[in-house]
Amino acid sequence: MRFLAIVLLFCASSFGGFFLDEPKVEAARSAGEIPPWRIGGAIDLGVYLSSPDVGVDVSVEYRLHKAHSLDVFGTALFGGEMFEIGSSWRFFFGSHLEESGHDDFLRLAVSGTYFDVDDESFFPVRISVGYGRDFLFLKNADFLCRLEVRGSYLINEPYSENSGEGLFRETTHFIFNLSFGVYLF
Repeated sequence: MRFLAIVLLFCASSFGGFFLDEPKVEAARSAGEIPPWRIGGAIDLGVYLSSPDVGVDVSVEYRLHKAHSLDVFGTALFGGEMFEIGSSWRFFFGSHLEESGHDDFLRLAVSGTYFDVDDESFFPVRISVGYGRDFLFLKNADFLCRLEVRGSYLINEPYSENSGEGLFRETTHFIFNLSFGVYLF
């Protein structure tokens, strides 16, 4: 038994030398090497009619240039059963994600929204304006995190629902969102 343990120890040490002799390969990404395509999702906190609502957001983004990107997104806010599909443009300013680990942006989006009020369906156009920040937790990670604040306006039709007593209707054109997402590239 001792002989077998000694043979195993010598075999393990000979294989260990193989890995120690290999040159170390740096996996560091050079500046400007982050791919332009990003796909991911976010958790949204929407506020409208003086109450919060939780939802999810899924998007596919393409970085056109170091200062511009376009994306297609879909959002669902569950409390008001509000669904949105649209496209947005982001203008990145200030620092660069590859160099500093974060990147600030302004967002402009146009989308179509669907919701039901009193068993009647509505499809208003929604315009959104926002500010956000992309940041890398790890230098060589294949994902980024995004924190974003945005306000939006329903153009054609306001969202409405009965108040607590049922006598009055609350209506709004404005929706405020705070979202945190993870995007893979």
